Amino acid sequence: MISLLLSIALAASTVFALNSTTGKTCTIHSEYASSNGTFDDSPAIASAFADCASGGTVVFSEGE
Repeated sequence: MISLLLSIALAASTVFALNSTTGKTCTIHSEYASSNGTFDDSPAIASAFADCASGGTVVFSEGE
């Protein structure tokens, strides 16, 4: 799960770098740490990428 999130974070960093001049920003707030590892953030991540697929920026909240 951690490696999947790291891979997605890397992809998001790439998306951020490529689309930093566009208007829409989709911020992902993680519930994983606060749920003691029982919450699945995958739906929120998929939704953010879908919502910002056309030139938006996906951002992972720092420290979550």
